[in-house]
Amino acid sequence: MASSQGSPLPLSRLTTDDVIFTLATPHQRVLSWHLNGASWAPPMSIEEYLGREQALSETLLSREGGTRYYVLHPKGNPDLIVSGCEVTAKRALVADSNTGQGASGLEGAGGGVKEVNAYGIASVFTNPLCRGKGMAAYLLEKVKKEVVDDGEQMGCELGVLYSDIGRGYYTKLGWKDWRSPHLVFELDYSGHAGGGRDGTEEEEAGHIMDGVEYLDEEKEIERLCEVDVANLRRRFEEKLSKSGDLKGKKYVAFLPDWKQISWHFARDEYGAKVMKTGREIKHRGARSVSPTPGTGGNSWVLWDHDLRENKLKILRIVVDEDVKGEQEREVVARGLLLAALREGKDWGLKKVMVWTPSETVSRAAVGIWREMSERFDGGNMKVRLVLEEREDGSIPSLRWRGGESIENVVWEENEYYAWC
Repeated sequence: MASSQGSPLPLSRLTTDDVIFTLATPHQRVLSWHLNGASWAPPMSIEEYLGREQALSETLLSREGGTRYYVLHPKGNPDLIVSGCEVTAKRALVADSNTGQGASGLEGAGGGVKEVNAYGIASVFTNPLCRGKGMAAYLLEKVKKEVVDDGEQMGCELGVLYSDIGRGYYTKLGWKDWRSPHLVFELDYSGHAGGGRDGTEEEEAGHIMDGVEYLDEEKEIERLCEVDVANLRRRFEEKLSKSGDLKGKKYVAFLPDWKQISWHFARDEYGAKVMKTGREIKHRGARSVSPTPGTGGNSWVLWDHDLRENKLKILRIVVDEDVKGEQEREVVARGLLLAALREGKDWGLKKVMVWTPSETVSRAAVGIWREMSERFDGGNMKVRLVLEEREDGSIPSLRWRGGESIENVVWEENEYYAWC
């Protein structure tokens, strides 16, 4: 690779003194995708992978500088990519006992609740010929100092990345690993015809079961995202107003807004197009349709079909706060989880996954397993349930501006929608 791209210095002798950190040009972006696609594209072809990355760069979340692409390249050889990453702008809510302006320049609201600039780092990759030289660490140090902590560029109060290489590496660089509990329904089709499309006419029309219907219309989902963000802000304000003093703790949540959700939908749609020929994503989630206040009518679930990993990943699950009784809340959560299981079966997926489930969702999941493990959908599928700490990938890792301690940070709503 070095000779084909004309590197003036053998890669074996390259050090961090020999490279330049820069915002990638469109051409360098494509070179980076070619490079990391060798590892990340399968089972897609490189051409399909490049198409997906280009499509994602044009989403509401990423376009017009929403996602910035950074690379290291040798001095005098901009076409040789040594290392690269993506930095995507996000929004987050922060609640603490301090009022006033945050580092983002936004006035505090609600007695210490403010909406701030945040970011997500993804696609950290080093050229295989340049590994073991500290290039990725150097790249991320540059990102910290020159991008996310610099008010002239992004000026973010906090940021997240999701580690696929364990808990130690990124923690040493300043992104502290977080607890990563999740629950996984394992769908077993053995001895049966397997998953696939077998929905009734009623289900195809949008009705799944009593009180639950599919969410298909993006405009309606966009509206629900607005409701979700408003409710999240209100909960943070109530948290502070009820306690008066959060006793040194700082609460944070990345906003489950439409920009973030629609990015996942675009990724989902592209994957279905190239990996499931002839089929489009129809159902983006499901919601409770009870018309009676306090009975779950403002509850929903959104999901992502990860065909590469053979999983249905729950992006966000919301149970109506007006449902007061815990048993009643479990009933609502149960209906939403059953809808997700039906969707997983319809696509023949092996797993349905929920990140950081609430106690209500966890109890509802256990109830489904106890009741239906051997006879889901009339006995056409067995369901197993696993509740565990995720250690093999996508470990959430958080960093505050300037390396500020996060010992007293409480990360709320740490669900899959925030992944990037």
